[in-house]
Amino acid sequence: IELDPQASYYLQQGKWFFDYQYFKDAKISFSKAREKDKRLQPKEILGSLAQIEMCFCNWQEARKLYQELLPFSANKIYIYLQLGKIAYELKEDEEFLEYFKRVIEASCAPEYKREALYYRGELACRQGDLTLAIKFWSKSLSYGSSPKIHKKLGNAYVKQKQFGKALVQLKKAKEK
Repeated sequence: IELDPQASYYLQQGKWFFDYQYFKDAKISFSKAREKDKRLQPKEILGSLAQIEMCFCNWQEARKLYQELLPFSANKIYIYLQLGKIAYELKEDEEFLEYFKRVIEASCAPEYKREALYYRGELACRQGDLTLAIKFWSKSLSYGSSPKIHKKLGNAYVKQKQFGKALVQLKKAKEK
């Protein structure tokens, strides 16, 4: 099966725009490619469009695209991670917890677990439970260091007046 040459052109143009972070233009090109030929690689187009919508904070549209992508994706854990982030932004805590539980319990890349645990800490902090937030942020560091997480921990320790621990974390944040 040969693709519509116009659709292929828009697909390549969308990839180029996306790679160079011209997200508005990439969105237009990917959408035109999808319009022209529905047989185009849905995984690549849907994933790129969903990432673009997340960059623009269009959470509902990003969720719709990731859910549409789910059946085509070999890496469902990545999709769950993205859907969890969207649920976090939309303050849909139950849905957030469900997606992130899947990521945390899965056999997956350490960076996915680190990110899921980071967001669990963010939710705990948003809900006013700084002790639980510290627990999740600390656990997330067992999957790899991150200046962002060290900084969060340092600031949390400052709020709890644990200045020694705060200093250690804030130094680590600055070193990275």
